[in-house]
Amino acid sequence: QAGMNRQNTMSDGRRLSAEQMSALQNGGFQNEHMFTEFKTPEWFEMILAVTGIAMLQQRIKEEMDERAKDTFQNPYQELFVIVSSIRFEVGIAIAILSNCLFIGMEASWPDDDAAIVFNSLEHIFVGFFLIEWCLRMRAFGWVWFFDTPNTADTFLVFGTGVIPKWILEPSGLDLGTLRILTVLRALRLVRIVRVVRLLPQFKELWMLIQGLVQSVRPLLWTSVIALMILYIFGIAATEFIGRQEVFQDDEYVQELFGNPMRSMF
Repeated sequence: QAGMNRQNTMSDGRRLSAEQMSALQNGGFQNEHMFTEFKTPEWFEMILAVTGIAMLQQRIKEEMDERAKDTFQNPYQELFVIVSSIRFEVGIAIAILSNCLFIGMEASWPDDDAAIVFNSLEHIFVGFFLIEWCLRMRAFGWVWFFDTPNTADTFLVFGTGVIPKWILEPSGLDLGTLRILTVLRALRLVRIVRVVRLLPQFKELWMLIQGLVQSVRPLLWTSVIALMILYIFGIAATEFIGRQEVFQDDEYVQELFGNPMRSMF
């Protein structure tokens, strides 16, 4: 009987330990939810409601849910099939590459030579990408615009193409500074990633792109830690070198260690 009591005590102890472990685990999960879950402040929700953004968000969600159903019938099914095809994506990728190639050639060419040719090509590309934008809007619906990559693409189509070339330039406005926006069209090269992801011939390239994307956050925190270390040693170098009386009149030393920013870099 004493042996059975000892076994019961040991089993109670094991049960207690298991309960404690469960409580600790649940507490850990609760703490994790405390950091991962974020409740929108009431004042911010009120602003969204007053401005109508909350209603717009609800409509976007409802439209996306409706289009995600298997029973949804796209009113432009034939256009949807064309725009969603790999051939269409490859064609757009070739156009983007050609546009970036001509942008580079225009930047390296003298201003007076072949200006008419590059201007004509620019109008052609603006029209081509505008037609592509309209086709995607018609095929995927108005909610397509509210996806972040598509919003950025819309800015590139209108902000660097349609508005400067077809509205501001005919109005006689000076586009000297706005021509810098033309360089932003090169950002559309990111869209080629979509084609790379779909074609099996670029499997290795897609793996490389995934690795680069996944390494952004570790590299960011590595940069933060490196800056902290540089800042600490920058302060130390300023105090021990730049502030010494021996080097107060030395211009070279003050240029290198006169303040923490100079000492850091």
